[in-house]
Amino acid sequence: MSFENNLNNNFTPNRYKRDQNDGPENPGRRKFIKNALLIGAGGIVAALLGQKIFSDIEEQEISRIPIERHLLKKLRPDLCYVKLWKEPIVEGLVLMGKLNKSGYLEGSNMDILDGRIIRSLRYQNITEAAEVKYNLPHNTLLAMVAQETYGYNPLLNALGDGGVGLCHMQGMTAMEYGLRTYKDCNALVCDGKSKYSCTDEGGNKFNHGSDLKELVREENNDIKKLIDYDDRFHPVINIDAAARMIAFHMAGSSRDGIGPIETAMERYSGRDSYWEKIKALRDYFNDKIYLKKVEERFNVLNSRLTIDSKKIGFVEYIKEFQKQNLNYELDTYKSSTKYLPKNSEMVLKNLRYSKI
Repeated sequence: MSFENNLNNNFTPNRYKRDQNDGPENPGRRKFIKNALLIGAGGIVAALLGQKIFSDIEEQEISRIPIERHLLKKLRPDLCYVKLWKEPIVEGLVLMGKLNKSGYLEGSNMDILDGRIIRSLRYQNITEAAEVKYNLPHNTLLAMVAQETYGYNPLLNALGDGGVGLCHMQGMTAMEYGLRTYKDCNALVCDGKSKYSCTDEGGNKFNHGSDLKELVREENNDIKKLIDYDDRFHPVINIDAAARMIAFHMAGSSRDGIGPIETAMERYSGRDSYWEKIKALRDYFNDKIYLKKVEERFNVLNSRLTIDSKKIGFVEYIKEFQKQNLNYELDTYKSSTKYLPKNSEMVLKNLRYSKI
């Protein structure tokens, strides 16, 4: 079983009593991996992850380059998978909420919320890097991950329309931002029925949504293999593309009655209620009191959790997963150029949270 699949264990806890009422390889496509990998990687992880999981982005001077809006579509990072850290053996993991076959989390409202928050926190070191790179509000991309996939990377859009990635992207949008898609799908919807589906020379419609589902099954949810077929499975490339898309739409003209960030979210999702959902999730990620309760609950449910036969708790679990994110060349990404898209400073000023 792959590490990604192992860490996405879908066990719905029923022995926990809540004391509150429930609320609402294709090898030819990979880079040649150098023989000499990172030296002193443990020190890098310590510097990257620090002593806390729920990091506060400190105010700091970052050298940024103003960028024209249309250039944001051309900045796809050239990253792959490099095995810097071996996959650990995880045993006894209990994650709140169960992912059903339809692609939704099951359980109480508390299970669903806590489950999507925990799963998504595993990618926080990636979302933070992308937010810093494009001057976006802290935890906005993380909230998008929680909304789109609950932090479970192999999860396809439940509509079966070809959308995929931690921040779901359709084939057409992905290619617009320079990503490689499975079977070169460039459709807005590709379910074999919609008029937008890809077609062959004879006009027959493809169902790339179904094809992706079969691909994920064949590769046993292993992201290391899936990135050879589609860039959207690469966690850094996908989140970077979502960040560029938000920055692109923020830098354009706003729709009547709403600001740049609301406009960007509406254009990303095609729904005018999307920003309200992202804001609500972002509030949870910014709430230290809530996150502490999630940590305590996780530790109660995971009294037998071990990694490589060593007993661990919530903090160590998240750190281990975030350490695995380094295998997707996150450090290279973090050292890349930082940009200043139009309107980003105004959005940050309006959304800045006070420290709790």
